[in-house]
Amino acid sequence: MIETAPLKKILLRAPGAIVHDQQDVTAQWQSLNYLQEPDLAAATKEHELLASIIKGIGAEIIYADNNDTLSLDALYVRDAALPLPSGMVLARMGKEARHREPESLRAIFKANNIPIAGAIEAPGTLEGGDCVWIDAKTLLIGRTWRTNQSGIDQVAKILGDDYQVLGFDMPNYKGPDDVFHLMSVLSPINARLVVGYPPLMPVALVEFLHAQNMTILPVANTEFNSMACNILALGNDQVILLKGNPLISKALKNEGIMVHEIAGENISHPGQGGPTCLTLPLVREN
Repeated sequence: MIETAPLKKILLRAPGAIVHDQQDVTAQWQSLNYLQEPDLAAATKEHELLASIIKGIGAEIIYADNNDTLSLDALYVRDAALPLPSGMVLARMGKEARHREPESLRAIFKANNIPIAGAIEAPGTLEGGDCVWIDAKTLLIGRTWRTNQSGIDQVAKILGDDYQVLGFDMPNYKGPDDVFHLMSVLSPINARLVVGYPPLMPVALVEFLHAQNMTILPVANTEFNSMACNILALGNDQVILLKGNPLISKALKNEGIMVHEIAGENISHPGQGGPTCLTLPLVREN
């Protein structure tokens, strides 16, 4: 599951699948530590644009079913599971309000003939936003407030000796109440290029990328908080980026990348979850 291979099948969860109306949003957003209250109607339109771009490249979309026990955070489906060559691993969320999400995907995977390779068990924690398949045999995982060493070790055991799992200690940054994943500072674009935010990247991670002869396209300080690092690679040098990041958009285009931009005022900025967070790739071309 190389992060930059052409996308064939992906899981999304639409805003309307987890809340019934704006009143539900109002009741939740502050307790989840959102920056502002999302507008449900606007969020639905933004999410539809995301889906239309994905459909436009010919990828199949599977939608997660309604589940009234989940929070607004369930919109960010990336975190609840991790794709491995042998199947999906159900995560164990580091944020308590999200602990029901991984199990909610089990039936969806079964219904769509997607194998489950395992599940993270206590005391391990793992969230998909901390995991990046940099090549077919190498999985990078960030040790954060959401993913611990036990979770990393369990993934390595499920994968087996034919794969390399590299853990990187991420900065404390804003502490345990904030969402800060490996993919907050790193998004692979193609086999030779990644977008990153060097000030918050572990030295060992930068060294590893340089050793792989990969170019790090740096995000400017002015665009880090607008999630310029959070970019979904569609394959074939196409990506989805949040609007409002003109510097990294121009830099990507200068590298020959086709950039599809989406609005994120309601699906991304309130909960700090960009295009990668909103999507769980299930199948990419080998």
